[in-house]
Amino acid sequence: MTMFGTDQDAKGSRKRRAERHDCKQFGTLISPCGNFTEPCLVLNQSNTGALVEVEWADDVGDDMMLVVDGDKYRRPARVAWRDSHRLGIEFILQADKPENRANWILPLPVQKSLPDDYFD
Repeated sequence: MTMFGTDQDAKGSRKRRAERHDCKQFGTLISPCGNFTEPCLVLNQSNTGALVEVEWADDVGDDMMLVVDGDKYRRPARVAWRDSHRLGIEFILQADKPENRANWILPLPVQKSLPDDYFD
């Protein structure tokens, strides 16, 4: 069975598609249309995916964009597996393939603040 970049070989040992790096950074999961955000803690990530911790994994849809705090990019992703508080996500377009690199990393839109009298 394949799960989040792992394959079980005949001996039962794990093989990963890409090396994971511990990062423990705060981030945000954003729905594709941008109307839902969920704060998360990115526990580790690789070129092919990430392990994130959220308050309630069932509240997060299957498709999303991951934004790591301090990073100016968002990464399109989908859920590979979930439990009650963690999500294994796989990035949809891979950065290690030159033909996908330009589409994989999308710049964040510029946030404009509301004028002070907006709610008056």
